[in-house]
Amino acid sequence: MGAWAIIPILGVALGIGISGTWLSVLSGSNTYLGWRRRASLMSLLLPTIGLVMLIASSITVYFLPLQTLDDHSMQGGWYAFLAYVLLFAQIAEGVLPICGLVSAMLGIGTPRLAGAMWSAVIFSLFFVSLILAVNSFH
Repeated sequence: MGAWAIIPILGVALGIGISGTWLSVLSGSNTYLGWRRRASLMSLLLPTIGLVMLIASSITVYFLPLQTLDDHSMQGGWYAFLAYVLLFAQIAEGVLPICGLVSAMLGIGTPRLAGAMWSAVIFSLFFVSLILAVNSFH
């Protein structure tokens, strides 16, 4: 099992945890009126989207290694399109948890603490994915 297989497995495990957090947040009787309460809810939504993107791109890279994708993308076509999609997905996977942290700082209410924690966890998983992506060309 390669390193790219560990990230989706860890991502699914974290997804179970983040879905439990969503369940506890949405089962409460809180209403999210006002921009600061919505910001605290967004601080949980942004790392969730980042985690889904991270799992999808890691599965793609597991089945189609980056070195192979890079070699075939020079010819154009679908490989070049997939290379651009993976590049922009990798950038978004890092930006979304950072935006989640900023949103947690601006928000009020209980979801902001969970959002800040999950943003930090997802960003660390993104950092591992980034190191693997950079080292795959050596």
